[in-house]
Amino acid sequence: MSIKRNAVNYNNLKHMQENPYHQDREEMKELLKTYQDLKNGRRHSFIEEEAFEKIIDYFDDTEDLTQAIEAVEIGIGQYPYSAALLIKKADLMIATRRYFEALAILEQAELLDGADINLYILKTDAYLALDQQEKAVALLENALLHFEGDERIELLFELADVYDDYEEFDKIFDCLKLILEQDPGNEEALYKICFWTDFTGRNEESIKLHQKIIDDKFLNDLAWEINETSARQCREWADRVASAISAGKKEGEEYQPQGLALRAKPGTPRLPSSLR
Repeated sequence: MSIKRNAVNYNNLKHMQENPYHQDREEMKELLKTYQDLKNGRRHSFIEEEAFEKIIDYFDDTEDLTQAIEAVEIGIGQYPYSAALLIKKADLMIATRRYFEALAILEQAELLDGADINLYILKTDAYLALDQQEKAVALLENALLHFEGDERIELLFELADVYDDYEEFDKIFDCLKLILEQDPGNEEALYKICFWTDFTGRNEESIKLHQKIIDDKFLNDLAWEINETSARQCREWADRVASAISAGKKEGEEYQPQGLALRAKPGTPRLPSSLR
């Protein structure tokens, strides 16, 4: 019997390893059972902080916000100093349009963990919902001083969206430019700045930016091949902007903006033939 039982357990384990979705579903089923036991006051029912987050996300994903709010309240009762659970509660308050309550909760969470980027994104959402654009902008601009890398880029995209909502189009361009100065291969920023170049007419700045990306970022054939999509966007849009500038000049006026031909600097490898 023992050998047979072990064989069954091994087969179940192998099946779960080969089917991670099934494993996650089974784990969630067990977690929800333990959570129900805890709600019913059964002894020895214990749920870790991270498990509470999973339960809240489960109810949120299934659009059962009432259950999600109940779960986050119970979780905070168990872990009153958890910034992560407070942030999840604030998110749910925003989802149910309780914006002032969300902001108060985020202030609490910031005292516990001021380095969580979600604090600033959720505060921005609440301020915008309350039509307080100035506060949203000030918040994000201050946050940019304290974050770097991917998180700073995420905040810049967030700030660009705020400016978009309030039709401050030149500032959108500025945000995208900062993103590309930090991450020249960011395809989302490359795509968007092309549109806003046309919209704002900041053609010469766009040319210089694209030329700099080509000169500094893609220094050899391998880099160009790896970043082919971004590289192609740089070439196509810089050429398009250059043509627009040239066409807009008065007849007979000499105009040769730097870098229009997008030639590599002397000594740098040429582009692969597919991009010439």
